[in-house]
Amino acid sequence: LRLTASSPRLAMDVAGAGDPLVFLHGIGGNRSNWSGQLDALSDQFRCVAFDFRGYGDSEDGPNTLDFFDFVDDVRHVLEANKISRCHLFGLSMGGLVAQAYYVRHPANVLSLGLIGCRPGSSPVFENSKAFA
Repeated sequence: LRLTASSPRLAMDVAGAGDPLVFLHGIGGNRSNWSGQLDALSDQFRCVAFDFRGYGDSEDGPNTLDFFDFVDDVRHVLEANKISRCHLFGLSMGGLVAQAYYVRHPANVLSLGLIGCRPGSSPVFENSKAFA
């Protein structure tokens, strides 16, 4: 278990070396959802699984939470691990976050793995600052 240095402090597990694979959990989940993937893939990749703010061992965010705060969590974790480009995998809500992160930072995403989620469309992204 590692924590990011700045607030909100986000809990993460990091294993292995190589191209980074970053795993995003869904609602009701946490970084432990990906422990099997970290075990299986860390011999070839640098695997990072973290708890979004308010989940698992991470701190809560501000009183008014916006969906795009979770997108900022991805950026925060990547910066804390000095990762500029990664393969991004998201489950359910994590898949929506992965899509929104890609829209904002396409050059930072090597590939997207979207599992059990819908396309990033209304109501989440309609009239959204994600496309600003």
